[in-house]
Amino acid sequence: MFTRLWSNNNVKSTKAGEVFYEFLEEENLYQLVRGVTTNVSGTCLDLIIVESTSFVPDIAVRPPLDRSDHNFIEFKIQILSSKEKIKRTVYDYNAVDWEKQYEKAAEEFKAACITTKEDYYKKINSRVCASSKNWWSLVKNTLGRTRTTVIPALLNSMNKIVVDTREKIETLNEYFAEVCTWRGPIIDSKIADCLPESKVSINKFTVVQPEVEKILRSLDHNRACAPEITNRMIKNMAPSIVKSVCKLIYESFETSVFPEI
Repeated sequence: MFTRLWSNNNVKSTKAGEVFYEFLEEENLYQLVRGVTTNVSGTCLDLIIVESTSFVPDIAVRPPLDRSDHNFIEFKIQILSSKEKIKRTVYDYNAVDWEKQYEKAAEEFKAACITTKEDYYKKINSRVCASSKNWWSLVKNTLGRTRTTVIPALLNSMNKIVVDTREKIETLNEYFAEVCTWRGPIIDSKIADCLPESKVSINKFTVVQPEVEKILRSLDHNRACAPEITNRMIKNMAPSIVKSVCKLIYESFETSVFPEI
């Protein structure tokens, strides 16, 4: 099933095995088992994957146990253990007056809440006094008037009223494409050859994962994104997709090709 390199024979590698082998190389992982572990197929199916080869120093493929069709993998694990005695602190909770401590903590919490509330009101007052725009933003938020609005029913190019969200998007896209399309005389496509070449070129670029994740997290919820996906979804998924987005950006620069959706 997996690669010919692991089995040490001439059995052809499967597609899944090749993809799995490339994945291990990209993640800097090591597969330590060498030889046939399944005699029926002549492949290496029983794997030991580690980050460091020194973690598992000795590996041996043994004959199968009982009626199993898989060989037995024998190996040792290198574990570093501390021989120093661990000192443990045992607290005597009965020596504390918990009722008194609770009252003290409650008073401190109440005072902290009052101070925080006063600081918050002072901050709002400072922002409102600094700009009339901040005042109206506060009024709109207080009244529950947000920027999110519902697009009313539209009339498409076929004089048909559309109410479905996807149909509204297609109608608006068709309209923008129509008004933004050049209707003047045809321009010779070779005219660009007469333009002077730029003397500035990018010969090195770096895609930094924290910066990409910061940009994803700063997306505006109220801005358009794509059908069936919102900026809020992208912000919530940022930690999971940032690595793939970085790879996509890097390959776009490397190949000079913008990816198709």
